[in-house]
Amino acid sequence: MKRAAIVAVTSIRFAALLIAVCGPFAHADTITTFDVSGSAIALAGQNCDNCAFSGTLAVDVTSGAVTAVDITFPALSSFSTLTGSSPSQTSNWIIAALNSSAVSADIMLLNFTTTRTPGSLVGFTGGSIFGGAVSVVSTGGPLFAVTNGSITAPATVPEPDSLLLVLVGLGALGFVAARRRIPFRISGPFQRLAEGSAV
Repeated sequence: MKRAAIVAVTSIRFAALLIAVCGPFAHADTITTFDVSGSAIALAGQNCDNCAFSGTLAVDVTSGAVTAVDITFPALSSFSTLTGSSPSQTSNWIIAALNSSAVSADIMLLNFTTTRTPGSLVGFTGGSIFGGAVSVVSTGGPLFAVTNGSITAPATVPEPDSLLLVLVGLGALGFVAARRRIPFRISGPFQRLAEGSAV
C-alpha cells in the first residue's frame, strides 16, 4: 500500500513537471486553411459549360475571421485580395475578393453554409457553397455564376509539438517501468541449470 502511494505521488509530480516543461509548446493553431472547390456557369466570354474553380480559404476558427483567400476561376487571375466577409441570411456566410487592384479588376462573391455556430465562423469545420458570382468591377458585367461547391478541412497531420508530447510520455512510461524492475526468477528444473547444478 505504501509503495502504491509513493508511485502515485511520483507520477503526479512527474505529470506536473511534464506540463510545466511542455505546456508552452502544446497549442492548437487557430488559423485553418480550407480547400475550396466547385462549379460555375460561364456567362460571358468563357469557353466552358461546367467551369471548375478551386483554391484555399484561411479562417481563424477562434475569432471567426477570414484571414486570407486564394481562389482561381478559368482564364482569370487568382482572387486573393479579400474585400469583405460577413454573415448572410442568419445562418450562412459571404466573402468578397478581388483579383487585382487595377481598374480592370474582377470581383468574386461566394455564399456558403457555416458549421457549429450558424452565421458564425467560430469553430468552423467546413461548409457547402450554394451560390455566388464573378463579375467585372468597372462595368458590373457578369462572368460566372457559381452553382455549387464545398469548403473542406485538409487531413490533419500531428504537429511537431504533439509528437514531442507523445515521445516524452513514452519516455516517462519507460522510466517508470525501469524503476519497477521485477527480478527475473527461474524455477523448476531450469533453476538447477542456472545455478550450475546437473539436472
